[in-house]
Amino acid sequence: MSIDLSYSPEARELAAAVRTMCSRAEASSAGTGVSEPAAFSPERWSELAGLGVLGLTGAGGGSADVLAATGIELGRAGVRGPLVAALVGGRALGPAYADRIATGLAIVSMGVPPLMPWAPLAETFIEIDGATAYRAHVTGPIDTVETLAGEPWGRCALERDEELAAWPEAATLGEIAAAAYLRGAGQRLLDAAVTYAAQRTQFGRAIGDFQATAHPLANCHLRLAAADTLVRLAAHAFDTGDAGQRSQAVTARQSAAAAATETAYRAHQTLGAMGFTVEGPIGGLSQQIRQTAAIAAMLTDTTAAVLAPYGL
Repeated sequence: MSIDLSYSPEARELAAAVRTMCSRAEASSAGTGVSEPAAFSPERWSELAGLGVLGLTGAGGGSADVLAATGIELGRAGVRGPLVAALVGGRALGPAYADRIATGLAIVSMGVPPLMPWAPLAETFIEIDGATAYRAHVTGPIDTVETLAGEPWGRCALERDEELAAWPEAATLGEIAAAAYLRGAGQRLLDAAVTYAAQRTQFGRAIGDFQATAHPLANCHLRLAAADTLVRLAAHAFDTGDAGQRSQAVTARQSAAAAATETAYRAHQTLGAMGFTVEGPIGGLSQQIRQTAAIAAMLTDTTAAVLAPYGL
């Protein structure tokens, strides 16, 4: 039996709207000399809320198909912010919190204490404990911690308020969102590396003509393409209620994280010294890929989820 992996008209429409918004934001900063995606912007966060992106998983929200298509565009643009936490929180926390999250008014911090992502800016906290999660609140001061990608994390103590009954479903959506974002971010780095390899010359030839440069980048293309297919399959499994949806979502996230991380490494190698500077064309997004992958890994016991369909 074949599966139609094409995106729905609704998914394509929202993805195009996000692409336009991100292109406009990048164009407005073109004269600053900064080629990397900007740091977290409350204005852009509000724009995402206005497009309905932050409410995709809440009550009456869109399907995983829409989530996947949109997530790829967000990753390709390197949009900064607690995206995965917002999308998980919209489903896990229920209607009482979903509206504020969807409108961009409430930042969600999701993780394993004491080190919590986005804690200094957060209004709502989700504490992950193995296969379960809890709505929680801070019981003391938050000590801000600088992170690899420049995100405001914090060390704090949490007190649990209630267990989140919708956590399994919300975590599955989070896996799909993270996988889509990583796939898109990896593609942006690959595009940058390929463009540079075609322009940079050595010994009178473009460095992309040399197998030592071309073959690793071609391999990255194949890995990202495979991750893309797995993201679409995971979204289809969720939307159709497939019993193996959690396993497929985790598999997609693992594949996308591995492909994006490998692409980041090869992009750094291709661009040489310029690729390793934070101010350069790929440094910040490379860091963002690693940090997003680390956050997404908290959502699920990966080994257990992947092996569960096989009774292991």
